[in-house]
Amino acid sequence: MRKILLIVALALVFQAWTYPEEELINLCNEIRREHDLPPLTINWEVARVARHKTEDMSRHNYFGHDSPVYGSFRDMLKNFNIPHSSAGENIASGSNTARAVVDAWMASPGHRRNILSESFTEAGAGYSSNGDFHYWSLILLKP
Repeated sequence: MRKILLIVALALVFQAWTYPEEELINLCNEIRREHDLPPLTINWEVARVARHKTEDMSRHNYFGHDSPVYGSFRDMLKNFNIPHSSAGENIASGSNTARAVVDAWMASPGHRRNILSESFTEAGAGYSSNGDFHYWSLILLKP
């Protein structure tokens, strides 16, 4: 009986745990629902681009929309062969939780506009940390 309870307890713990990137999109979708907007669908190919972006910022110690390696996020989408009719990017650094990042974005008019845009239907998120500093990227798009 104890083994069964332990297995059930562990299953509940693992079920509640998500990757930081998934949590970031889930939080954005909660906000979109509060504003009667459809949720963003997670696009794994876009997530791959967002992950490269955050790893690039961490590796090259910069914070900005234009990478010295990849160029802009639009350049990255093009180079990764991801077609889209519109796209936007939110980036953050320093915060170590998805909640803190989303709260900061919602307090910023441009970032808020991206999260609440009806133009975007898909998203991918990236997270990277070099131990001391945290980098986040959210790429939103419409195919």
